Parts: sequence; structure tokens; C-alpha cells
Amino acid sequence: MALLASGLRAKGVLVHIFILNRPRTKNKHRDFIQFDCPHYYLFDNRYFKSLSGILFTRYIKNNNYDILLINGAQRNIEIAIKSKKYINNIFIAIRNLRFIHYDYYKVGMLKIINNNFKIICNSQSIKNSLEHMFNMKKNMIKVINNGIDQMVSNIDRGKLSEFKVMFVGNLRDVKNPIFFLKVAEKLIKDDKLSMLFYIVGDGPLMHEVKQFINKHDLSCKIKLLGKLPNNKIPFDDISLLFNCSISEGSSNSILESLTFGKPVVASDNEGNREILSESGFGRIYKNNEVDSAVEQIEYFYKLDDDSISNIANEAKRFINTNYNKELMINEYYDYFQGLDCKIKT
Repeated sequence: MALLASGLRAKGVLVHIFILNRPRTKNKHRDFIQFDCPHYYLFDNRYFKSLSGILFTRYIKNNNYDILLINGAQRNIEIAIKSKKYINNIFIAIRNLRFIHYDYYKVGMLKIINNNFKIICNSQSIKNSLEHMFNMKKNMIKVINNGIDQMVSNIDRGKLSEFKVMFVGNLRDVKNPIFFLKVAEKLIKDDKLSMLFYIVGDGPLMHEVKQFINKHDLSCKIKLLGKLPNNKIPFDDISLLFNCSISEGSSNSILESLTFGKPVVASDNEGNREILSESGFGRIYKNNEVDSAVEQIEYFYKLDDDSISNIANEAKRFINTNYNKELMINEYYDYFQGLDCKIKT
């Protein structure tokens, strides 16, 4: 959202960002709790101000906004409903498929639909799921791909001491981290292969992950890096990204890996196919089949340096053509203008 805001500001658009501040809780499922008294923080280039829920709607009323774009709106839907009185053009950003797996998010989606809010999502797979589950009209949903900063890898494959495979994601059921461990175990036990495995992320399955590693004596080959800021995730120090999610909208970890020219092996779901199908830089394995996943990883492991270099160049061109940040910003701007929204400059 910050990337979009800065891009629109560069076009002369007045943009304010409101970010929900959730009360701290020890509950490991805090992301799925709705709080009765949210507070909002207003950020802009000149000042910082704290706003309660009541003051937020008063602020919206008094400042004559033309557009309200709400991210995380399945949790923040009430603020969109309260703002209907003051803003004609309200857009909801849907960037994941949690509404498929959790009733809490499904209820939020029904509120979005019942209030006739327009939706902007970041993949065709999310749009297809919304249309299928909720029988939504196609003109209510706009697809605008994520905008990704093009990154430059500082490490060549030939300089890596070992072939490294990385998993990035919240350690919960939908991300399927235990399957990653089963695949890693089989590859580690193969004496003909030399690989290391990284796990980046934290979550409710961390205990099970540690148990699996200890039980199968894999700690010398599998490194738990914990939750890292995006700019600290070692994409430039890996050979391959592995994604085993049960479902995906548009995986940021896949896109970020491709910006570094790193190939991807991924599970068979609509979101992953949307990015990786018919490409040289990605291979899809049969879901929950360890041997199939191992086969796809070994394919990249056995490639020579020239082939890997060609794959890296293809991946970077793909990101620059389809997920360029300037392209994303322009699509948002043109979409709002095309709907006759009076953008405040």
C-alpha cells in the first residue's frame, strides 16, 4: 500500500494512509480476531495523528475525500460501511484467499458484497474464486497485479557453496510447511545430492516443525531463520524457492524470488499456475506427492550454469513485464480516472 501511495503522490495525487493498530494479545491466532474498538493512525508527509474509530469517520466527513481504498477490509469492513455516507467511491483490496479457509473472513466478504463495494484484487485466481463462491458480477472486480521492485542478486550460482532451497511463509496449515519438511528429508537422505534448506517464517505450526526436524535428525541441513523483514530474506543466497501452499492468490515470495532470477517449484493451485505456467523458471508438482516435488527440485539441481543463467534472465524479464511497480501504479490511476472519480490533486 505504501508503494502505491508514493507512486500516486508522484503523479500529484493527495494520498493519506490509514493503518489499523490492533491491541496486543498473546493469542497466536490474533490475525483472526475482530476488535470492537479499533484505533487508526494517519500517516502523511507532514504529520502523524492518532484517530479513534469515531474520530476517523468525523475526519472522513470533514475532509471531502473522493476515493477510499481499504486494504485488509475483511477485518476493517465496518470502517468502509461507516464511510459510505461521506465517500461515493469506496474500493476494497482483496489480496489473499483467506475467505476460502476461514468463516470469519467469509462473513467479512459477505458484508463487502451486500454493500456493493467494488473490489480490486491482485490475481485472476482471486477474482475467479470470488465469482465462484459468491456469484459476484464481473464488473465489480478489477484485477491489478502486484508491483514488485526489481532486485539485483549479488551472488552467482557458481559462488554458492551448496544448493539451497527456501520456504517462505506463515507456518500454518494452508502454507503446508510439514510437506516441505517431508520433501527436504527425502532429498537430504539421498547421498548423491548436496542441499541445504531454509525456512523463513513463524506461526502456530512452529512447534510441529521443530519436532519433525528433531525427530528425523535434520537440524544440520534445515535452518530455521524465523520471521524476517522482506529486505532481510536471503533470496540472493538461495538456488531455488519452494512453495507448497494449499491455495494462493498471488504469492509475493514467488514474485520476489523471480526478481532475483531464482527458479521456483510450487504446488498445483490456480494462483501458482497463473505465475508459473508455460515458463522455464517454474515447475509445478502434483499436490501432496513427495516424489513429484523431489523430481521437480532435482530438475533444477541438475541444470548447468548456462541454463540457470538463461532462466534467471527470463524470470527477471517476466517480472519487469507483468509485475512492474510503475505498471501497477498506472493501472490504479487509470482505473480510478476511468470510473470518473475526481482525484484530488
